[in-house]
Amino acid sequence: MPETEKIMSVKFSFLAAAVSLLMACGGSPEDSESSEKSGGGRAPSIVFFTATPANLPAAGGSVTLAWSVSGAASLSIDQGVGDVTGLSSKVVSVTAGKTFALTATNAAGSSSGHATVTVAGVLEIHGKLLSYERQPVSGITILIPGKPSVHTDSAGAFTIVGVTPPYEAWIVDTANKILVVYKGLTRSDPVLAHPEPVGSIHHASVSGAITGGSYPEPPMHHTTVSFSSPEARTHNSTDGNGAYILPTSWRGQGSTVGALHALQIRETSSGIPAEYKGYGKRELTLSDGLLFGPQNISMNPVASSRLSGSVLAPAGYTLSLKAAFLSVGSGPDLLFVADSSSASSFSYVSPNIPNTSLILWSVASKAGNGVLGLRAGLAANATGVNMTIPAAAEPISPLDAATGVNGTSTFSWSAFSNGVHQIFFNPGVAGLPSYYVWTTSTTTTIPDGNGLGLGLPAASRYTWHVEGFSPYASTDAAATTAFIDERDFRIPGEWFRSSTDSRSFTTAP
Repeated sequence: MPETEKIMSVKFSFLAAAVSLLMACGGSPEDSESSEKSGGGRAPSIVFFTATPANLPAAGGSVTLAWSVSGAASLSIDQGVGDVTGLSSKVVSVTAGKTFALTATNAAGSSSGHATVTVAGVLEIHGKLLSYERQPVSGITILIPGKPSVHTDSAGAFTIVGVTPPYEAWIVDTANKILVVYKGLTRSDPVLAHPEPVGSIHHASVSGAITGGSYPEPPMHHTTVSFSSPEARTHNSTDGNGAYILPTSWRGQGSTVGALHALQIRETSSGIPAEYKGYGKRELTLSDGLLFGPQNISMNPVASSRLSGSVLAPAGYTLSLKAAFLSVGSGPDLLFVADSSSASSFSYVSPNIPNTSLILWSVASKAGNGVLGLRAGLAANATGVNMTIPAAAEPISPLDAATGVNGTSTFSWSAFSNGVHQIFFNPGVAGLPSYYVWTTSTTTTIPDGNGLGLGLPAASRYTWHVEGFSPYASTDAAATTAFIDERDFRIPGEWFRSSTDSRSFTTAP
């Protein structure tokens, strides 16, 4: 290759690398109309030109344009921004996607850089309405303000098109006088929760005898029996000879597939486990209205380990309970420790059973406000298990027994750390509407049910309280099937739920 071509090749490679570096840093390479004119001098150099944030929700928002330029006598930005000479940034309002051009000019010529801002389009919502038992809720009105209302189908599904996020989703159940509002949603696939049980309730009873372990049971021994399935979870204890009866109920289909579990525990005088004498399991399908017996379980010896750590309650709170469960599926299947001492540290003998894990459970309370904390997926021999309980979301205003409350009255509370809040407005007498609000905010008003047959009644007594759920950084995170499962304690990791004491109020005449 001739020497001149080699030099040009090296220069081109260097330029390409420099351009790539600039683009990686968020800037745009300059476009020179005239890099050099007769008479000498160079056009300005644009080091970078950026727009932050570069992506906005459908409603748009504020964007900061920022730049660094050398050698410019004047600067201007199109799209109506205008002259920006002497500045290095400017905040602009953006409601639709656009590309901004920064033009830098001096006597030698001009250069331009570009920064693009995109604005999300409207959404087509494909949602679902379920009960907390994970059953579809059909025939219920779903309303997104500004759009025609729809009704859920037999699978609880609904579709609403042309929705601009963030949006509110309203569950309007006139038959049960319930109005639920989810605020600040942005997802296209929300799973909303109806607050009332749905569908027929089914019942079955299981009975049998437990063998193995120590029977008749000596003092300080007891055996826990449970049935758990995706739809049901129930517990009881055997008598001293191992006989048990386990009534079970569930909603949904007429049968439920799960398993029976039995665990025999020898306790200390303070009620804390000292040894496990046996564990047994039996698969079982229950059907509505039937008695299942004898469902006998033979227990096998159980190895012991030790679960240890600490639970720290927030300032001003009392640690009222520490408990531990054996999890055979995805929830708390068998309780083996219930420790009501206020000590923050703990060390419990735990059952070491293959294909199981442990769930640590704690409760802290203060003047009617309480927080439940769970840590799932623990090994039987886990050490250094530390849980820090956050303070509950506590009510601020209005004060208890407030009067003259109407649809414009503001309700406020303290935030539940990294959580989403559910606010309950419940009537003092049957037959009046109930209202529920989901939000990450710390204020709300009672949803306006006028025109929906769910208007706030005059001169009526109501109560309100706040529940908090963590960790959920947005209302979107609470509008999922996973969230419904986690409310049933089918949790993957650490999880907290808080509840406040109720305050009363009377609506305006």
